[in-house]
Amino acid sequence: MEWEFFILALTPGGILLPIAWFYKKFPPKNISYFYGYRTRRSMKTKETWDFAHIIGAKMLFYLGVSTTAIGAVTYTISPSWVVVISAFSLVIGVIIGLWWCENQLIVHFDKDGKPLTPRTVILCNFQS
Repeated sequence: MEWEFFILALTPGGILLPIAWFYKKFPPKNISYFYGYRTRRSMKTKETWDFAHIIGAKMLFYLGVSTTAIGAVTYTISPSWVVVISAFSLVIGVIIGLWWCENQLIVHFDKDGKPLTPRTVILCNFQS
């Protein structure tokens, strides 16, 4: 029964890390209502859309790594609590990640979606 808890501990991160990789390698090219980081602020202009996907992929990667680490540590301390702690850390991580992404959009763009600094334009045009 112990190995099931270990699998449950690593599942959220195991799902998020490949999604983050896919999201970084294949970001949506155009503003879409079906695929991508979709908020009012991120969908204002092409620049906000591209920038949101650059930081969104980072957010998913960090969320995957942190939930994997939290799940592994929880498993070593108390395997029976792995599901609860992993789910809680995932929900808190998503809330913090969304706040961080939206805050980055506020810092780098005005209310109309225009870049506030030339560096932001460079980041938006950077496709890796």
